[in-house]
Amino acid sequence: MKIIGSLVVCVGILTGCIDVDQEEQTVTSMVSAKKAETLNVEKQPPTAVKSETNQTNEGREAFSTLFQDTYNKNLTYLEKSEKDIQEAYGEPDESGWYEGGEFLQYDQFTYFIHPESNRAESVAVQDVSLKQADINERLGSADKRYENKMEGLWTEEYNYNDGKIVVEKASESSEEVMCIWFRK
Repeated sequence: MKIIGSLVVCVGILTGCIDVDQEEQTVTSMVSAKKAETLNVEKQPPTAVKSETNQTNEGREAFSTLFQDTYNKNLTYLEKSEKDIQEAYGEPDESGWYEGGEFLQYDQFTYFIHPESNRAESVAVQDVSLKQADINERLGSADKRYENKMEGLWTEEYNYNDGKIVVEKASESSEEVMCIWFRK
């Protein structure tokens, strides 16, 4: 009888310990959730441009609006072959090789052909009419900012579901934008 009584007391103590442990885990989970909520609130909110566009072509649309749709037609030739591009635009002003792939330059825009797929994977626009303030106003804060030492340029990237917009300038403080890319 004494053994059974001791066993009941031990089981009762263990059950009480489990209940206390579960309560501590619940409190810890609630505190962790509260911390996570607090951290999310304290982070800088996403820019209006990115948070309002969650569709598949949000990067293409953002790129197009940068130039008031001037280069929207150019984006339709991404993922098209060199032949398709030349049928649409004719012979390029300049062509050659860049970072292992072929490029086709037409006036202020250039297509870059992926060497394996032989399709355009990016388009770059050398339109100096945009300033850094225009970029900030339309795209918000860059997702990544760094010095591209290989090219000697300051680079800012804006990541989207369908690709990325890359802005290149002479230096971090420069207001003059040299080139803006859309890459698949």
